[in-house]
Amino acid sequence: MAETAAAGEAPPPWYTRPWVTIAAMYLFLPAGLYLMWRFRGWPRWLKWFSTLFGPAFGAVSGYVASVYIWPRIF
Repeated sequence: MAETAAAGEAPPPWYTRPWVTIAAMYLFLPAGLYLMWRFRGWPRWLKWFSTLFGPAFGAVSGYVASVYIWPRIF
């Protein structure tokens, strides 16, 4: 990163970094999916897999947590 700053090039924006994309997919899925499709050079099969099964996994895990886990805690 010091080499790019020394060459006079601006560093890439923070939202184009891979860890931001992964964190956004975990915290706020729509923003994470947008960042993945727009800025990541990941393989297409991985993008489609994440787009199709990410929301499905989130919905199933939310259902399981609300029906089976939270009633046992409270």
